[in-house]
Amino acid sequence: MNKVKTNPMGIDALIQRIQNKLYSELNVTWNLVNTVTPSDESKLLDAYGRCYLMLNDKGTKDVKYFVSGSEYNQISVAEKNKFFFLHNQKSEKVDNINYETILEAVFIVDLPSLKPNIPHRADVEVQADVELILNQFYSVTVKSIETGYENALRGVDYSYKNDKQPYHVFKYNLSVRYQMDDTRTCGT
Repeated sequence: MNKVKTNPMGIDALIQRIQNKLYSELNVTWNLVNTVTPSDESKLLDAYGRCYLMLNDKGTKDVKYFVSGSEYNQISVAEKNKFFFLHNQKSEKVDNINYETILEAVFIVDLPSLKPNIPHRADVEVQADVELILNQFYSVTVKSIETGYENALRGVDYSYKNDKQPYHVFKYNLSVRYQMDDTRTCGT
């Protein structure tokens, strides 16, 4: 399921363009289904826009997405394939109309469901599929990649923290440029 915002603006409009392209192209590349009720959840991809790190009762952080009003839902780890974005909360104005910031694109995937014909751990192959799409955006520069729960989800409280078969967690750190009044949600 692709969870999009209504009428996003600025950084959220850019995130939604990236989110929509990743969602549509990865569903095809990974031979996933777009139905709501498949018999196999590993054949689904969930996409979320900008999410938030929020303190929980234990004093650690959870990744949550905004629902409505003051309601947020937590993004779970060990089910389905998913990706979401985190924003570092700081944007620098680089000229009269453009801002630049770091955006994190976090992926939590079930490798065998995405690359069933590859006999070895297909983590690099999955990362390459994502990077190929990210490189199509003129306003996005891939700066680095981090792998494993302890790196990609640093400070986040999850009971499942092993980056081993079948799951793989990775994060692309992106330098992005956007306009505050941008409302486009498609195109690169």
